[in-house]
Amino acid sequence: MKELILYPPIFGALLFGALGSFIILFYLTKDKIIATTIHQIADYIFLFIVSGVTTFPFSHLDIRSIGTPEKGLFSALLLIIIYTAALILLRVQLKQIIINIIILLKQRYLGFYIALLIFSTLWSGSTWLSFKAAISLIAISVFAVYFARQFNWQQIFKLLRWNQTFIAFYSAFLAIFDPSEGRMTKGWSGAVGHPIDLGNMMALTASLWLLHGIQNPKYRPRSFFFAVICTVIMQLANSAGAFIVFISLIVIIFIPAIFRKLNFLQANLLFTLIMSFFGMLSVWVLGNLNSTFSLLDKDLTLTGRVPLWNLLIESRILPKLWLGYGYSGFWQPWQGANSPSAIITRLIGEWAVHAHNGFLDIILNLGLIGFSLFVLCLITNIGQSIKLILENRTKEIVLPLVILTFILVSNLSQTSIIAPSYVWFLFVLVTVRLQLDKKLSREKKEAWFSYQPQIPSY
Repeated sequence: MKELILYPPIFGALLFGALGSFIILFYLTKDKIIATTIHQIADYIFLFIVSGVTTFPFSHLDIRSIGTPEKGLFSALLLIIIYTAALILLRVQLKQIIINIIILLKQRYLGFYIALLIFSTLWSGSTWLSFKAAISLIAISVFAVYFARQFNWQQIFKLLRWNQTFIAFYSAFLAIFDPSEGRMTKGWSGAVGHPIDLGNMMALTASLWLLHGIQNPKYRPRSFFFAVICTVIMQLANSAGAFIVFISLIVIIFIPAIFRKLNFLQANLLFTLIMSFFGMLSVWVLGNLNSTFSLLDKDLTLTGRVPLWNLLIESRILPKLWLGYGYSGFWQPWQGANSPSAIITRLIGEWAVHAHNGFLDIILNLGLIGFSLFVLCLITNIGQSIKLILENRTKEIVLPLVILTFILVSNLSQTSIIAPSYVWFLFVLVTVRLQLDKKLSREKKEAWFSYQPQIPSY
């Protein structure tokens, strides 16, 4: 494909067409209405791409691909040029990008976590590859900051719901009409490349539609219809982990009514107990696979994960406990016997391409220091989410806690939080939006207390 594109006549025609289209669109965006429309379309497209769609052409436009060893210099430069042109077309000023980066780094705990992630590339076994992966994660993080600043919770709720629903129908289309693209031996993989990823996303999407239907009786039939469709696709993905995620999200959807009868400390304790229960449930499922999966009618795809975790902790985490192996510095199968993960692959099997637990992978990459920063950020987010529920009664205010629960439970048996992924995008989005809400609430209180009514003099 690369040779065909670089063939002089074809390359010249493509370059001429791209430049012509760019110039036309650039002048069209001088009109405010057209500029706003193009900006909205660009937001939707990038959200769709960052969701992890692996089909052509979206997989080639995914900024995450820069951090993969398969991405050559030509492809990486071409992708950078495309995104630079898009930013110019959207008239995004460099100042705005810098502001978003500053906001990202100023987030308590999250800023230190990202700084550690960047510096960890220095002690990685593949510094250049780790640096590229870090750049792709920062790029997704900056977009998440923009998203958090641009939209409120109601708008975020709507955008996530419809974006993931479109992926659901697109995945069903691929699985039915193009099985080579949309199916794997385990089950439906759809547009996101793997049944586990599809199952987890459908668990979240079904929960969002269920929440929307409960809160909006007028749209309840439509909402419940989409919830059922997403639940069916989740089942066809054949992921037991997604089933646990779905049950945990349903519990969280109905929890605000109970939270509002409790104080802040009691609500936090209840949430901790609920998460502990689902954590133990996941471990029990992993430890009793034969009986569990015979009941759930699932494949034994989780077989070996508990031994994998034990081996990682004993032979790989303890030797580099505090700072880890550097970002993307552990799982490097292309290095063969020189990879830090070589002994794991040899003893466990070729399927062990990551820890199958997001929290263990954080420790492998960034050590206990990085893991502690992440946990502190997560706990802060949970506390602020619960506080929002206690202080507000708006319909969408439970969304942050739903997303955080999704991140927590889905990463118990799958790795997504350490990678530049859709789950990471959601985590940064929630973190920044919660901080903006906190700042806005504080400013309102200060304005209230500083207000001094004028007393008329007679």
